[in-house]
Amino acid sequence: MLTSKTYKKHLLEHVRLKGRFACPFRNCNYDIITSVSRFSVKLLSHRRSHHEDREVFQVVAHNEQRLQDFVAEETDHHFDAQFTDGDEDMLNDDSDTEEEERKNFDCKFWALWLAAEFCHIIAESEITFLISKLRSLAQLSSDHLKKKLLSILPGNEAAIEQAFEIDDWLRLHFFNPNLATTARRESEANKRTRIIRSRQNDTLPVFRTSIKTVIHLTGVAATIEEALEANHWEPNEHNGFPSEMEHVKSLRTYDAGLIASYRDSIRYREVEASIPPEERPGIHLQLYSDEFDRDLMSSSSKRHKVHVTYLRVLNVVDGRRRSPEEYRLLQILPSQVLHVNGYQTTMRPLVEDIISVVTNGLTFRGRKFGVRLAILQGDGLERAAMFGMFSNFSKVSHCDPLSYLTTKTRIGCQTLQEILDEVQIGRDRQSYAEDLTHLHDRKLSRGLKYDSPFNRIPHYHVTDKGAVVFCISHDLYSGAFRSDMARVLLSLSELKHFSWKQLQDQFRMYRENLHGEDRQAWYDMIPDKNAFKHLPGNHSSNHLVIRFLSTFWLNKSAEDPLFQTTAWSLYLAMKKISELVSSKAINELVTQQLEKHVHEYLQVIN
Repeated sequence: MLTSKTYKKHLLEHVRLKGRFACPFRNCNYDIITSVSRFSVKLLSHRRSHHEDREVFQVVAHNEQRLQDFVAEETDHHFDAQFTDGDEDMLNDDSDTEEEERKNFDCKFWALWLAAEFCHIIAESEITFLISKLRSLAQLSSDHLKKKLLSILPGNEAAIEQAFEIDDWLRLHFFNPNLATTARRESEANKRTRIIRSRQNDTLPVFRTSIKTVIHLTGVAATIEEALEANHWEPNEHNGFPSEMEHVKSLRTYDAGLIASYRDSIRYREVEASIPPEERPGIHLQLYSDEFDRDLMSSSSKRHKVHVTYLRVLNVVDGRRRSPEEYRLLQILPSQVLHVNGYQTTMRPLVEDIISVVTNGLTFRGRKFGVRLAILQGDGLERAAMFGMFSNFSKVSHCDPLSYLTTKTRIGCQTLQEILDEVQIGRDRQSYAEDLTHLHDRKLSRGLKYDSPFNRIPHYHVTDKGAVVFCISHDLYSGAFRSDMARVLLSLSELKHFSWKQLQDQFRMYRENLHGEDRQAWYDMIPDKNAFKHLPGNHSSNHLVIRFLSTFWLNKSAEDPLFQTTAWSLYLAMKKISELVSSKAINELVTQQLEKHVHEYLQVIN
């Protein structure tokens, strides 16, 4: 005979065999389809929605004969002891929702390991060690929680044991055999990520490389959803963007025209206007691409370099100080693959994925939002490639993607006006299309070598104002200012304002006066005078030199001849530009001053 303590086991047998069970209440022919793990929730939900009047229900044995009647009150405590008021929200979920949650968890779990390994930022031995430690931690945590539940819910030992055996997702994932070895993790990656074998061009040399010649590409939609979830995105607050920082709010009381973030830009307003009102606020994306060296010896060979593309969701980070955590890896490939197969070919899968997301939108928490590619960003070489030009400046006849300034004019100009005449002729969608018709004519194509793959993305074109962001740090501190600062120092030394040995000594000693990141970035080695062609550091350290170089001569009087030289005027022009482009918030007056100082700089340098 079945009792109130054993009838659940009987119904569970039906679920295991058929995936369903008949409602045990009298005069109810309702069939409940469920899984073992959701059995109790389903039964409780059905009883509360259909049998709140506490009608008598029956328990039937295998021979379909009624053995004993029970009143519903007899089971109330048995059921309700397993649930709290917070569990009411779960009662409306079905097995499909549970399966979706499990898949989402599974996707995020594997994304962590695949991203870490394919970036090659963690050694294999460290990954294996990390997995073993996390596996032990997950097991200990699971055992501890199980003991807690067994002590709180006596009489439910079998159900708790079964739940932990089936639904302890984190522990089950750590004990997944596919996580155990490099080979199995790579095999799992092939199933879960879109991996495209590179096409080898026999007309170009392909050197042996230390990493496999494949493109690793994660899903754009899943990456966006992960970023929104991680930052608890609330689309109904502040038009889907973060609230402004307090110092920005204070500045706005004095200047309503303050430009403190992407949301204040014309670009934001134009992109948002392209989204249907019912799908606003739109999800605005920024792509950042760069090449970095896996070899700690900084080899110039492409053999050890990889090309990476990151995604940044502006809705959750705009106006905040940048951090590595907000950039999410989308694509990684050996630089040899990029250079052998071409920019258009290697970027095609990523562009296709973005097109799909932009075309279909993104459903987040049951609501559809429009998605737009707002910004592309990279250093000078990367920007040229994004624009459809060679990523090698020696092969580019027109050095500025947004204008028709030629390399010949840039190098040989004698006056500022010669530069302005060409720079003021801007490139737009129409002229870009015209240039594409002359790709095989170096002069008529005006710098273009191919149609940018990003132009295929709806509502986007590389010539749109603000669509491609200039990386000022690279353009200034790894470009023009890097060599001009060397000219300044050499000129002042030639004029006997200091000896070269004095300058070298000052660089070595200056580090002692710096702290934190500044001290780390400052370089204390200046080469000999005959080998000094440009500043020896990267763009961040070169910026530091420009900021602090004037402090070398604080003990000099204002009438000192050093401050009357052309070299000093050139340094001051660079310093003023550096201060303006590093502003955390700007307005129309700042942009006017920047234009003025750039003109001054060009006049002095010529």
